[in-house]
Amino acid sequence: SNATALWRVDVPKGDAPHADARQLAPNVWSYAWAPGGEAVVYSLVQHDTTGPSAGPILQIRSVSRDGGASQELLSLPLGESAFPGINHDGLWFARDGALWLLPWQDASRSPVAEGVQRARRLASLPGLENQRRREPVQVRPAPDSRRIAYTCDAGLCLVDANGDNPT
Repeated sequence: SNATALWRVDVPKGDAPHADARQLAPNVWSYAWAPGGEAVVYSLVQHDTTGPSAGPILQIRSVSRDGGASQELLSLPLGESAFPGINHDGLWFARDGALWLLPWQDASRSPVAEGVQRARRLASLPGLENQRRREPVQVRPAPDSRRIAYTCDAGLCLVDANGDNPT
């Protein structure tokens, strides 16, 4: 297993004898700061027995850095999608050969079972037609969200967020 726990450690100040550590999440596979740094977005691998894609799923969650309750943001089929790209606009991911965006304001809504339904399909991703599905597609948006880099059959592809100008 490549999973590890996510911890918050408060560095001791003054005469405090030791650091205070608190586990925020167990079995974390990937993680990144949410914009603004108030929360950490992380992934867990779960086994879904009820959803339309029954089997292992990549569950994307967030937890505030003060250690509040974690919140599920999105569930994706394991093996097809990698940990989403994150910027101020939301969570960017590939699914079924297309680029998807789950805006932050929609990511926090319930119920989470509608995660992909709340996401917007933006465009087809050229270069995925012949991709051997051995590795999940990794998507990384530019800070301004105008261009998207993603893994494809050529190695790395670039495209405008609307699917134009593939490179």
